[in-house]
Amino acid sequence: DPRQLDQEYPEFLQAVCGSAAVYFFKKYKRVPSVTEFHQYMLERAEKYPVVALVILYTRYAEVAKMMKMSERKLPRGNGELFFTTLRFALPLFAMTHKKDY
Repeated sequence: DPRQLDQEYPEFLQAVCGSAAVYFFKKYKRVPSVTEFHQYMLERAEKYPVVALVILYTRYAEVAKMMKMSERKLPRGNGELFFTTLRFALPLFAMTHKKDY
């Protein structure tokens, strides 16, 4: 189902970020800033390959979401958002050679 990502992604992202925030709080005893949270997730990704996979999946999902939004924003689409999304998608494509975003 092509709508599966749209339906499941918000709950998936909430679970991932919620879990990471709980572990950050247990380790540092404070609420992280956005930058600290991002850095913490990258550090965990270096240590645990499954976290790297989850981060990569969230990047793909965001690119797909932006691509859909660029089609719907204006009556003829939003070209600027489309090309911004394309710039984000190119490194992902180069890393994975996945062509069916």
